[in-house]
Amino acid sequence: MAERLFSKLTLRRDSGFELHTWLANELDVLLEQQVLLTNSNATKHSAGTDATSLRPLRKVLCTAVTGNSYYALHAYALVTWQMYATRHGFDMKILNNNLDPSRPIDWSRVLLLQELLLKYDIAVWLDADILITDLSEDITSQLQPDKHLYLVVHEFAYKYGVLEVLNSGVVMMRAGDWSQRFLHAVWNEKSCVHHSWCDQCAMQNVLGYDWGEDNGKGSGPYSHRNVYPSEYADGVAYLTADWNSIPHARLLAPRKFIHYAGMPQYQKLLHMQWDYARFVQRYNVFSIETPFVNPPSTRDEISNKKSPMNDEL
Repeated sequence: MAERLFSKLTLRRDSGFELHTWLANELDVLLEQQVLLTNSNATKHSAGTDATSLRPLRKVLCTAVTGNSYYALHAYALVTWQMYATRHGFDMKILNNNLDPSRPIDWSRVLLLQELLLKYDIAVWLDADILITDLSEDITSQLQPDKHLYLVVHEFAYKYGVLEVLNSGVVMMRAGDWSQRFLHAVWNEKSCVHHSWCDQCAMQNVLGYDWGEDNGKGSGPYSHRNVYPSEYADGVAYLTADWNSIPHARLLAPRKFIHYAGMPQYQKLLHMQWDYARFVQRYNVFSIETPFVNPPSTRDEISNKKSPMNDEL
């Protein structure tokens, strides 16, 4: 831009044009172009700011923690979450009670997200058995224009084909009418209220997945996305699996969020302790009081140790 201005100045000087009048006009044009460029870049990189006001995004990490086993697991996860939230400007909201006792606790995720998205621009749900092992990247860097829901779909090679399984352990949502309507639709999937996957089952239905335990031909479980029409499908962006890495889909690349899904609780704790030790070494956080939870004496119990929680909405 500076080179172009210098070139024009030289031409005007050689032609005898009155420089100060022309220069004032040219600077006005350049300033207007710079403002447009700044606004364009703000829209492209709106992960950290609101493109309209250029203010920092209001962001929150949230979860629900109930029962001694999950308190024990989250004693480790909480340290990593707090460091991540501090580094990237998140608030934290951790629920300790069921917001609707008529449904399993998993459904509180829907109500909590609805509430938080009235106060925050971005809400990120993490299951309580998720350890953040890489603090370097803000998950909101994955935001895209016109996308409102962000999650991971795992693909599993299976003897009957490939399963595409939505995992609601990590859910990022942008505030707005789309998200409120989507969460309302998920809540109203009555057939999923007491399903083992609860609201994850409902999300798959609302997003048009074809899935189930058996397709009637003895071929075992199946799951495929975008099979049935869904008004919400175009508003979804799928995160790479390192944002929700599960034991059954171990990655060679570094994992950002490790989700100990599909394990018995005693195995979750042992795996989390191991990964937490590596986190402490990587980030040199030995000065932080490390939670200690005794290995479970049986496979059915985990220590009663609890971590401090905040259940305010």
